Amino acid sequence: MQVNLVSATPLRNIILAARTSHDSRAKSDTPHNNLLGPTDTALLRRLIKLGHDSVLEHVVYTFDITGISRALLQELVRHRIASYTVQSTRYTLGKILSEYTEEEIISNFCIIPQNEHNIFVEELSKIIHALKLLYMLGLENDKLKYLLPECWKTNVVMTVNARELMHILELRLSSKALWEFQELARLLLEEVKQVHPQLWELIRQERGIGDESNG
Repeated sequence: MQVNLVSATPLRNIILAARTSHDSRAKSDTPHNNLLGPTDTALLRRLIKLGHDSVLEHVVYTFDITGISRALLQELVRHRIASYTVQSTRYTLGKILSEYTEEEIISNFCIIPQNEHNIFVEELSKIIHALKLLYMLGLENDKLKYLLPECWKTNVVMTVNARELMHILELRLSSKALWEFQELARLLLEEVKQVHPQLWELIRQERGIGDESNG
């Protein structure tokens, strides 16, 4: 699994929205799009602490997410306040089945949970064998995909605002979440912390999101 942050709107958008609400733009001390001054930092902390989260919607992230399972994809898209574009099996499945061996498909295009019993791989091999056979017999991709296992890898571009991302992380960093989703949440957080460290440190301090002790 890989996660790359493609774009992020400026952090100061949050301050602009908040100070528009309170008619206090003149008090802003933000010197840079993504570097808040002490007065604006205090304002943002107060908003997060009080749960005034609507202003966070003015910061939007786009991620390129590759190598996740269809099982994880199903859970990810349950978070509906986001936009998703997913790799199409209609255009890619046949190419994979025709160009790779069964062993290569399992190694490169399927996710095998760690320490899984050999039976898992044995049963997966039967599915891949059936897929390749049906493809050779001329079955269309749109019908073949009904046989795809949940561990089949896919790629997705996701665009989400900071408020919804905060909600996703709150749920999916938990040890109760799907193990693969925990890893995705961790990588998403790592990416946004690089571009907006002040925002996500305040969220950690005031809401506990990203605090390993609360995982």
